[in-house]
Amino acid sequence: MPSSRRLLASAAFAGLLLLAAPSGPAGAEPAPPAAVVAAVPAVPAAPAVLQAAGPLRAAEDRTEGLRVETSATYTVDLAASVVHVEHLATLTHQTPSSGAWYYTFEEFAVPTLPGATGVAATWDDGTALRFRLQPGTDEYVPAVVVSLRPVLTYGDTRTLRVTYDLPAQPPRVATYAQVNPAFATFPVILDGDPGLASARVVVPDGPEVEVVGDAMAPTSAGGSTTWSADAVADPVAWQAQVVVRDDDALVPADVAYGDGVRVLGWPDDAEWLAFTTDLARRGLPVLEEAIGRSWTVTGELRILEAATPSAYGYAGWYDHASGTIEIGDTLDARVTLHELAHAWFNGTTFEGRWIGEALADEYAALAMERLGQERPVPAPLDPSRPDAVRLVDWEDARADGPEAGTHDEYGYAASWWVAHEVAAEIGAESLSAVVAAAVDGVDAYPAATDDAGPSGPTGWQRLLDLLEQVGGSQRAEQVFRDVVVAQGDLPLLDARAAARAEYRRLLDAGAGWAPPAAVRDAMADWDFAAATAAVPAVLALLEERDALTAELDGAGLDAPGALQGQVENAGSVAEAAEQVDDAARAASALVAADAGRDDADPFTRLGLLVGGVDGDLAAGAAALDEGRYDDAAAAAERASATLGSAPARAAAVLAGLLVLAAGGVVLVRRRRSDPTPAPAGPRAPADPSHPVA
Repeated sequence: MPSSRRLLASAAFAGLLLLAAPSGPAGAEPAPPAAVVAAVPAVPAAPAVLQAAGPLRAAEDRTEGLRVETSATYTVDLAASVVHVEHLATLTHQTPSSGAWYYTFEEFAVPTLPGATGVAATWDDGTALRFRLQPGTDEYVPAVVVSLRPVLTYGDTRTLRVTYDLPAQPPRVATYAQVNPAFATFPVILDGDPGLASARVVVPDGPEVEVVGDAMAPTSAGGSTTWSADAVADPVAWQAQVVVRDDDALVPADVAYGDGVRVLGWPDDAEWLAFTTDLARRGLPVLEEAIGRSWTVTGELRILEAATPSAYGYAGWYDHASGTIEIGDTLDARVTLHELAHAWFNGTTFEGRWIGEALADEYAALAMERLGQERPVPAPLDPSRPDAVRLVDWEDARADGPEAGTHDEYGYAASWWVAHEVAAEIGAESLSAVVAAAVDGVDAYPAATDDAGPSGPTGWQRLLDLLEQVGGSQRAEQVFRDVVVAQGDLPLLDARAAARAEYRRLLDAGAGWAPPAAVRDAMADWDFAAATAAVPAVLALLEERDALTAELDGAGLDAPGALQGQVENAGSVAEAAEQVDDAARAASALVAADAGRDDADPFTRLGLLVGGVDGDLAAGAAALDEGRYDDAAAAAERASATLGSAPARAAAVLAGLLVLAAGGVVLVRRRRSDPTPAPAGPRAPADPSHPVA
């Protein structure tokens, strides 16, 4: 992260001249000078384009007695790779003589930037002035110290003009200003008295312009746009970094991966383009394999060499919506792989800045190792350092507010430390399983019959659950206590520990069954009061389940296959208990009917030959297994009714058999009384006196 600095203002040398012999006591000291030289902040050593954010110690105002009104104009010329700077200072001597002494201002210092060329100083009438270049220090930027000739005396007003150029610098050189045909970036430096300083930035139409820091208002005219800040109340505190970019001038290179990856570098930086293209080509497949998730970017991914992130204090950033990565000119494999990893770890998958940064850092380090480079590890963490913040409260440095970005250095370090601590415990494979569960919406409190899980990005609470439930971590909770969770939420972790102990009781009692969805959802939502309140009722329904299972098993019948799903998916414990009650009622009815059939006496069995119960019992068993408990109970009742009426049917059968048997005896007797059949044809009359008709 580039260190912050403040670019400051001007000052003047004052001379003290004797007008006449002073009247006063012998040996009296002359009056002190009205002003002495004041320096301006220097650029600290840092890689790449440096950030203009956060003031250094402001220089003491030593221009007392001199009114200073200034105007600085920066004219950007991307085609020529230069920024032209004009600094005007109107100086008015306001220190009257004092007794025998009068005062002059002999020099004036105008702030510049390292690398400035073509420096010139004149009065507003074009008269050239001599100057010397004062090097910067650890605190202040360099200055052009101009000799004021003639010197300023009381009442004089003169306008000084200093011009210089900010040319292109070699890539990866510590500088606050850089320019090439595709982009320019530089801080706008203000000096002058309060309310008397103004600045202009002139950019030809076409390139995009972003001003980071204090506001500058744009106006367009004549083919260019001028960004202005006028009458700045506090020039010392005012700060702005300008970024001008023409992405059409970037040099492309393509990588065959996903829907395509296009790398775009600055025209004068072939080394960055080759480095980044090669790393994307080799690193993306390694990241995909390590993370265990397929590529998530739809459409082309663009990787741009850009200075905009550094203006905000970043080495790079990733925008998932546009599929764009922007990285500075440093050749840093960890930074590049970190931003590539954000294709998997972003606001669409994880909620909370620290989670995405933590995973991106850890997987970037893992990818470096698999690419044959030394694997970096996070430095030991000191949560008591002054800039420490609980990670759930780590704000976005680009957000508004007085503390925006103040915790970034700690936030990045702590995030990576958390991910590395857990990964070192559970291993890369288990960490990838946790990531997969988070992305796929796997329930942290699952059930075998319920594949529904939460939707949306995973926050810190669900992540902790998954690290323990899926990853098997024993250390994650303590790590979260130490670094992640807000102090006010630490009691919630205590409640969670107690609720999880109760939940384990339910799992043990369930013997393979998960608690009802109502309980599991309460655990997932961290509503531990509701979850623990439901435990007694769930234990009771599991006891009833065990009883009905034993009852069915004793009868040689199978437990209802649907009951587990009905219990596990119940939206309330009462609903789950009702399902178990219904199943128990149906099971008891079936067991009774089945026992009645098996224990039937011969007379009842005779009745069952006429009206059987096997069909109803089979239908009842099928309905019970499918969870249709009313149908199962009805089938059992029909079977029981059939069993109850079987003796009557048996009696009817026997009665029928007796009737049939009696009819058979009469027939036999009749046949025995007339065993010889009469011959066919007419019979002779018994009485010859009665002829046959």
